[in-house]
Amino acid sequence: MSAQKFSFRIEVEAMSWDGTESRAKEITDWIFQHEGDATYYEAGEYDDAAGIHVLAPDGLVVANVGDWVVMTTHEHYEFTVWSSDAFAAEFTPVVNA
Repeated sequence: MSAQKFSFRIEVEAMSWDGTESRAKEITDWIFQHEGDATYYEAGEYDDAAGIHVLAPDGLVVANVGDWVVMTTHEHYEFTVWSSDAFAAEFTPVVNA
């Protein structure tokens, strides 16, 4: 499944994490393709729960199961992590015309 487009004042791309290693690989590969940095850790490897560590503009953030990794473009690509509730409240899917 590729990144989906959403609207949040500006159009962004985002991917949700279902907690699987395969989806984590899709997300980290997507981040790397856009010159970002991220690492997947299995449960117990870094913390009690598995997570994707994403380098965001304000430092390292962790995407937990159900979270969304959001990519915006300013002068370059930037990645942030949103909880599923916050994401649903703020973002609207972009419908292709």
